[in-house]
Amino acid sequence: MTNTITKPVHHSVVLGSGHYGDSLLITSTGSIDPTNASATALSAPSTLATAFITNDGTVTGGMGNASVPAGGIGISFASAAGSLSNAGLIEGGRGYSAVNDSRAGAGGSGLVVTGAPSIENAGTITGGAGGSARADGSYGGQGGDGVILSAGMTTNSGIIAGGHGGFGYGNAGGYGVGVGSGASLQNMGTVVGGAGAASGFNGGYGGDGVILADNAGASFNSGLITGGHGGLTHNDAAGGTGGVGVMLGNDTFTNTGTIIGGTGGLGYFPPGYGGDGVYLAGGTLVSSGFIKGGAGGNGGGLGYGIGGAGVYIKGGVFDDSGTVTGGDRGGNAVTFAGASQVILEAGAKIHGDFGGWQPGDTIDVRTVQATAFSFQSDTLSLLNSGGQVVDTLDFTSGYSAGDFALQADGDGGTDVVYGKGDPAADFRHGGTQPGEAAAGHADFLSRGADGMVGYQPGLTPVLFEDVHFYFGRV
Repeated sequence: MTNTITKPVHHSVVLGSGHYGDSLLITSTGSIDPTNASATALSAPSTLATAFITNDGTVTGGMGNASVPAGGIGISFASAAGSLSNAGLIEGGRGYSAVNDSRAGAGGSGLVVTGAPSIENAGTITGGAGGSARADGSYGGQGGDGVILSAGMTTNSGIIAGGHGGFGYGNAGGYGVGVGSGASLQNMGTVVGGAGAASGFNGGYGGDGVILADNAGASFNSGLITGGHGGLTHNDAAGGTGGVGVMLGNDTFTNTGTIIGGTGGLGYFPPGYGGDGVYLAGGTLVSSGFIKGGAGGNGGGLGYGIGGAGVYIKGGVFDDSGTVTGGDRGGNAVTFAGASQVILEAGAKIHGDFGGWQPGDTIDVRTVQATAFSFQSDTLSLLNSGGQVVDTLDFTSGYSAGDFALQADGDGGTDVVYGKGDPAADFRHGGTQPGEAAAGHADFLSRGADGMVGYQPGLTPVLFEDVHFYFGRV
């Protein structure tokens, strides 16, 4: 039997408890908005084997207060199986806004999934806003995460957004979606990281759009994913760095849509840096879509922040047949930060420079067979056997011809490698033998230097790395 909520309910609802069974429909006129501080609005507990939730109304986590500052979770789904279908609004509770020297609270997460249901969102899911600080010199609350997944497949055709950081000393916006090991995401809609907090001191970091923990399931984007905007500062301080569009470790992510890093916040010393479009640390990114770094922030007449990289690759493989461009105001199209491979398939368009070129890096140009090259004015020109230019690659300044070599890629194309390359290659250029730089990547860590999270006590948090980067042109 399905229970139905058609009117406002001002207390928490737990499926399988009281008069509620394992199935619930919230109509467009219904809502759940508990008045208890930091309360989770709707729960499908792990003691319930299966649960079924359909939301066409509004579900909001409880607001934080002075005793329990963090906002509550909108929906917590811990049942091992079942489904959640959302065409309405699910939002985390707002963090407590400090009225004295107490600390402001973090916003609650919109949806936390620790079971393995099927999730379909055609509505809106947002993290709660972080609470505001009493004054500029105090920390505002961190924005809540939109969705946190530890298992199962989530399909989004609506909007998922992290909550914005609360006013105060630079607190971050929340993630759009965090995808844990064993979970996967298919995005056909929009995912946005929360905006960083405004502050009289340093602006807050923008939240990352999507973060995938190591060994998450294969995930896909055919919609739009963006990092959150960095927070602005009112005084002589730094603007917040924009959030990363997609961050992945040892995972596979396929993009046929659009991914953009967050714009850096207004600041003076310095303006905020743009977020990277994709930060890749050991996995595989396959893209036939569009990827762009975030624009550098405005310096209020004193210059601009540096744009983020389209793809920042610290290890792994980037297989590209789409378009990649650096963020406005100086961002690289691709920045290498460890032994990595970039594959340029037919149709690949690189608008901007390659930076961070070092031993162990490879650019596999699949569409040409080059037997020689020239390097002048930071441009590597690939030449065929007749001496004609068949492709060009632009690099940041500081390199020389000795930093490059060519070899066959085994697929009818050409590998550009650092220095001498493989001694057994069909064609070589003088230089030093490349080293064996480790691709390695940091494990995903709990986010925020202050450790603030918007989880309810008693739940096991799913932790993701929230590293915000100051990378620009190398």
